[in-house]
Amino acid sequence: MSFFSELKRRNVFRVSAAYLVVSWLLLQVIDTLVPILSLSDAFGRGMFLVLVIGFPVVLIVSWVFELTPEGIQTQSEADESGYKTSSSKLNAVVISGLALALVFVVVDQYILEENPNQSFDVAVEPVTEQTVEQTTERNLRSIAALPFANESAD
Repeated sequence: MSFFSELKRRNVFRVSAAYLVVSWLLLQVIDTLVPILSLSDAFGRGMFLVLVIGFPVVLIVSWVFELTPEGIQTQSEADESGYKTSSSKLNAVVISGLALALVFVVVDQYILEENPNQSFDVAVEPVTEQTVEQTTERNLRSIAALPFANESAD
């Protein structure tokens, strides 16, 4: 049996996919809540660091242990008992995590999108002859520097 088939049999790939999806969702929620709760940016960086450090730990645990109907057992105990691997539960976690991620992206991009055509309240001052004269005076005193492009044959 090759190493990759053993990884597949022990559901290491599925556990890593589930961990990455759930971690991404958690980081998105943290990114949303940090400004609202007035938390430091270091909180988000710290959570990212914890998730990165936890990834190899989760892979090792998924290699050593197996989720069976009797609970969590070591891989050798699960092999001796003849239980089928818990891939259907992991598939459900991955699929539900991806569905939540899709919902989050749709809500973030289309529902919470800031309206670029949003009207702003602007204080409008009435136009008087004095403001027109001041504007004209300012425009007369300005200098414009334009580039010179000689387009003649000379």
